[in-house]
Amino acid sequence: MGLPPQDYMPLSMEEKIVAHADNLVKGTKRISTEERINLMKKKGIGKKAIERVRALAEELGIWQL
Repeated sequence: MGLPPQDYMPLSMEEKIVAHADNLVKGTKRISTEERINLMKKKGIGKKAIERVRALAEELGIWQL
């Protein structure tokens, strides 16, 4: 992505909210967390990344099917 090497995991509550909001958008369409996870699986994205998306949704109390 052209970003410098750095840890880009969201730490503050604000960063976590923005990161999760990013997970809930595909193009201009609003999608659910489960839809995001299914898209990640179809793309062959690893279980660790998928689990982070799921954990973030659970931490924020936002789990929509």
